[in-house]
Amino acid sequence: DQYGPHQVRQDAGVYPGGLWEYGAATTTTTTPSALVPGAPAGLAASLGPDGSSQIDLAWAQGAPASTAWEIHQSSDNGTTWTTLTTSQPGATTAFSVSGLAQSTTYTFRVRGLLGDQVSAWSTSASATTTSAGGVCASLSGSATPSPSDRLASKYLEDDVLVKVNTNGGCAYGLRLRFTPGSGSPPSTYTVSMLQVGSEFQYAIAKNAYKWTTGATTFEILDPSNHVITQIAFAVADAP
Repeated sequence: DQYGPHQVRQDAGVYPGGLWEYGAATTTTTTPSALVPGAPAGLAASLGPDGSSQIDLAWAQGAPASTAWEIHQSSDNGTTWTTLTTSQPGATTAFSVSGLAQSTTYTFRVRGLLGDQVSAWSTSASATTTSAGGVCASLSGSATPSPSDRLASKYLEDDVLVKVNTNGGCAYGLRLRFTPGSGSPPSTYTVSMLQVGSEFQYAIAKNAYKWTTGATTFEILDPSNHVITQIAFAVADAP
């Protein structure tokens, strides 16, 4: 076999007649184990520019590094897998999968190759394609009131209503991400927005967070965690 311990026996000679061995010696040598690549980390799947038929993958190299990647795809939540490639260069940790069916959830996994050795599989990652023409996009957004007055307690004087109008392709919901700014370091919050037709809303309760005065930004995230729009928001001390 190629790897592991081996015993080597060397006989210097035998007595005449070959009755028994003479000068026999046994030694053990060990062949170094093969280098196994580290498993890739942080596999992420997100919708491509054409979200109805393309999903983009990205991951991080493991250690030891791989010289190539093997990528699998599943459309039944990992019950069965299809091999997409076994020759993706190891230096490239991104891959685009196109020609996918609309409104379908796909699951992916990646492992590294190094010679005839393979790494463990990455954790799986999934994304759902949209219907044709249904890529989630924002048309307009607002935060009311802005600027919003802050009381001496650092809480807002009024609730703030954040609204986003979309093209109707955001079937899996939007989220609002914001940083009130109070605290060190300030905490960032991500909350799900309520869908009403093609409009999404979220009311930030006036007594839910302590705020820092000044300008900040509300970020609206699509189902693939992409920022599709930003809304300016300002906080001022109450007069």
